[in-house]
Amino acid sequence: MQKFLVVLGICLMLGISANAQSPKEAKPSFDCAKATTKVEKIICNDESGELQKLDRLYSKLYFSILKSIPKDTKEGQNVRENLKYFNQSVMSNKDVFQC
Repeated sequence: MQKFLVVLGICLMLGISANAQSPKEAKPSFDCAKATTKVEKIICNDESGELQKLDRLYSKLYFSILKSIPKDTKEGQNVRENLKYFNQSVMSNKDVFQC
């Protein structure tokens, strides 16, 4: 329960800080010059900056969660594999606007 509250607190703090940026200040978590996937290109071309803010928020949350998962347990390895599979599924989605 305590981990859930910590993650929830992080989500709220990141959400507030993400909304404080203007579209010109918004940058995704990756280098747009190296964008190759359809999803990355859509994020980079979003003029409102909302997708870039959401990408940065998702990236921070993802790596924060990843750090909290133990590497040396079977359960931790399973959770890491599930996260990896989820990311690959989202990135390979044929209909990007459906996700």
